[in-house]
Amino acid sequence: MDALISGQAEVAVLIEPDSMRRFHVDDPETLVPCARSDVPYLFANVDDVVRLSATTHDAARRELERLWQQDRGMHLLLILLDREEEQDTRREAAECLEDLLGIEAVEAVETFLGDRLYARPLPAQGDPAAACRLARAANAGRVVRFVEDLDSNQPYVLDRRTAWDSLPQGLFACAADKRAFDDLLIARGYFRRAALAGEDRSRVDAVWVELLADRALARLPDHRRVLLAWKENLVLVRATQRREVQPEPSGDPSAESRRPKKVRPGHEILDRIERQKKAIEALLTRGKRSQALRFAAQLVKYQEKNSTPEQIAKTLCDLARRAAQCGCPEEQLSFASQAVEWAPFDPQTHNHYAEALVSLGRSEEALRAYDETMERFPDNVVARNGRAEVLKALGRSEEALRAYDETMERFPDNVVARTGRAEVLKELGRFDEALLAYRDTTATFPHNRVARNGLASTLVLMSRHEEARAMLGTPEPVCLADWIDLHVRGMIFLKEGNLEEAVAIFQKGLDCPFPRQRAYFRTALAIAKLRAKEYEAAARLASEDRLAGTLSAVIRLHAYGELHDEEKAAAAYADTLKSRNPTAARLREELGARYVLRPPDHVWQSDDWVFEQECFLALAA
Repeated sequence: MDALISGQAEVAVLIEPDSMRRFHVDDPETLVPCARSDVPYLFANVDDVVRLSATTHDAARRELERLWQQDRGMHLLLILLDREEEQDTRREAAECLEDLLGIEAVEAVETFLGDRLYARPLPAQGDPAAACRLARAANAGRVVRFVEDLDSNQPYVLDRRTAWDSLPQGLFACAADKRAFDDLLIARGYFRRAALAGEDRSRVDAVWVELLADRALARLPDHRRVLLAWKENLVLVRATQRREVQPEPSGDPSAESRRPKKVRPGHEILDRIERQKKAIEALLTRGKRSQALRFAAQLVKYQEKNSTPEQIAKTLCDLARRAAQCGCPEEQLSFASQAVEWAPFDPQTHNHYAEALVSLGRSEEALRAYDETMERFPDNVVARNGRAEVLKALGRSEEALRAYDETMERFPDNVVARTGRAEVLKELGRFDEALLAYRDTTATFPHNRVARNGLASTLVLMSRHEEARAMLGTPEPVCLADWIDLHVRGMIFLKEGNLEEAVAIFQKGLDCPFPRQRAYFRTALAIAKLRAKEYEAAARLASEDRLAGTLSAVIRLHAYGELHDEEKAAAAYADTLKSRNPTAARLREELGARYVLRPPDHVWQSDDWVFEQECFLALAA
C-alpha cells in the first residue's frame, strides 16, 4: 500500500487498492475509513506532505512521528524566539523543545531546524538573547547551544541570503525555477553549511564543491551557472554589505546610538504574518470574504509598523495568489491593486494586478496592463508571457505565437515561453509542431510537469493513447500537476469510448481543490453526458461553472438544442460568439445551424465530428 503523510496536519492516510484509512499522530493504532474526496481537505494548507510507496502501517507511523516532531520543534522554537510572546509561554516552549531534542530523533530534529533557521536571517521580532536566558532558566542546555550558535552566525546567514536573493531573475527560466532551487538548497542544508563556513575560504569552497556535485541540484536547469553566480554574489556582498547582528540592549545610551541598525530582508515574513495569511486563506476557502478582507486590512496595518512598503506589497501579492487558488477573483484584484499602490516600482505587483483581471475575464484590460508593465519593465519575462497568454485567450493566436517567439529570443531558456508557444500550436491544431516543441522542452527540462502534461494531451489529440498514458503520473492526485494528469487520463477513456471509466474519473475531479481545474473536470463530465445522450445532466453541469468559458457555452448550445429549448440554445449560441477560437467557431457554425439558425443549404457534420471537436476544446484549454 501507499501512504500520504503530513506532520503539519498530524495525519497519515493509508491507500490500498479498494480502500483508504487514516490515523492521527496521537492514536496511530486507530484506523478510520475515509473517502478519496477527503484527502485534499485533510492536507489543505500544509506544505510537508510526503508520499511513501509500497509501505507498511508501521513505517507510515514512524514517518508521521518524524514529520510531527519536526513541525512541533519549529513551532516551539519560533515561540521561544518571539519577543512579543509572554515570558512564561516562551520558557515553557524552551522546556518542551529541550524534551523534544532529548528523544532518539534529536539529530533529525536539530538538523531540520538548523536547515531552515540558517536559510534566512532572524526577523526583527526575533529575540535570541532573551531566548537564551529563558532557556538557561529552564535548564534547556541543548536549546541554549542551538540558539547561541544561530545568533552568532547571523552575519553569515544574512550574507548568504542576500547574495542569493540578489541573483537576477534572468538566470532562471521562471520564478518557479528559482523557488525550486531555494527549496532544495534549504532542504539539503546548503544555506546552513554555507553560513557555518563563516569567513574560512577553504570551507566555503568545500561547500560549493558539494553544491556543484549534488545530483538533486544537477537536475535543475542550468544549475552550475546559477550556483557559481551565487558564489560570485557572495564575494561582492562580503566586500560591501557586511552588517552586524544587533546585540543586546545595554545601559549605555551612547553605545545604543552607535549600534548599527539591523535591516530585515525584504523577503522575510514573520511567523505571525504567515499565520494571519493562512487564516485569511481559510476564510476565503469557507466563503467568508468580507471577514477575510477585514483580516487583510488588519495585517497591512500591523505590517506598517514592522515592515517596509516592499514587504507589505509582497504580502499582498501572496494574498492575491491565495485568493486566486480559492476561486475568489474579486478579492484577488483587491489585494493586487493594493500591492501596486504600496510598491509601484515592482513589476511583480503589476503582474499580479494583470493576472487578477484575467481571473475576472477582463482580458482586454489585462492586455493593456501587461503592455504598460512591459513598457516600464521591458526585461520582465513574466509580463511578456502573461501578455502572450492573454492574446491566446482572446483568440489572437498568431500574435500570441509572435509574442512567445520574441520572449524566447530574449530568454531562450524560459520554460514558460516554451510551453506557452507549444500550447498555442496545439490549440491551432498544428499537432506535429506542438509535439516537436513539447519534446524539445521536456528534453531540456525533463522534470517540468507542465511540458509533460502538454505533451500527453497532444498525444491524446493525435489518438496516440498508449504513448500518452506512459507520460502520466500517479492516478492518486496530490498536487495540481497530478490533477491535470488525471484529467488527461479521463479524456483518453472518453475518446476510447469507455464512458464508465471516464465518468468515474471526472466525478472524482469534482472534488479537486483547484477551482479552475475543477471546472475542466466538470465540462469534461458534461461532454461524457452528451456522448451518453444525457442532455439534461450535460446542460446542468455546463451551467454550474462558467470558468471553462467557451467550452461551457458550446456544451450548453449542444445540450439545450437536443432538449429543444430554443430560448436557452439561442442564449448559449450568443455566448459562443464571444470566442475567437477557431475550433469553437467551427462548432458554433455546426451547432448553430442545427439548433438555432437552421439554414437550408448547410452541409451537416456527423455527431462523431462534433464529439471530437468538443474533446479538442477540452484538451487544448
